[in-house]
Amino acid sequence: MEHILKKIQGETLREEKTRFKAALNEVDPYMDHFYSRMTARRFPNRELSHIRNVRQRAIIDWDVLAFWFEEFLPQPVNA
Repeated sequence: MEHILKKIQGETLREEKTRFKAALNEVDPYMDHFYSRMTARRFPNRELSHIRNVRQRAIIDWDVLAFWFEEFLPQPVNA
């Protein structure tokens, strides 16, 4: 499923949170236990506790989620 991995103008917080959770649930099964360190290296201005909260409590951070989609979601193979 295609997800828009950024804030949409005019969207309520509840709608944004629902959309964020749906996208997170799609990538979450593919993530390994190294995700927090990898993300911290990519985003040095974010603390590890924030990164863990994005995954565990669905704290909205579109940049981190976009990185996880790029890094962990299996890419289709065009043969």
